[in-house]
Amino acid sequence: DLHSFPTRRSSDLLSCLAVVLTPLAHERVAPSTWIVVCLVGGTAGQLVLVATHARAAVAAGVLVFGAGVQGAKIAVDTTVQADTADAYRGRAFSIYDVLFNTAECAAAGAAVLVMPAVGWSRGVQAALVVFVWTVALVYRNRVGALGGRPRPVGEHGA
Repeated sequence: DLHSFPTRRSSDLLSCLAVVLTPLAHERVAPSTWIVVCLVGGTAGQLVLVATHARAAVAAGVLVFGAGVQGAKIAVDTTVQADTADAYRGRAFSIYDVLFNTAECAAAGAAVLVMPAVGWSRGVQAALVVFVWTVALVYRNRVGALGGRPRPVGEHGA
């Protein structure tokens, strides 16, 4: 149980932080840009966990990383809701939500397999940073290839 109290409090705060910041960002940047900003910015918190597992650092790192992940999820939710034709929106959102929740469960399962019993590993934390940066880069390039616009779905296109 690696410092569960500050981690739990930080995860509570991250939801509030993301809920406040994401609508403000949406007024200034495209959701796809905010997703990349959140993913890359959130890794600043993950980098803290690469450096140390001190109690205050864990709380701060979880807050920053979690706010990034939650902000990105809110932006993706917004994109799915706004850019999917009415006839397909419910199904698209349901599938996306199941995939997101499945990914969270798979990540937790992977953590059980790769993390040492103490619950902290500099190498695993660093690998996660590289993984998130890779996801953000691939996502940014794919969105850029589409001209920053989502593919048409349903009644409006293919």
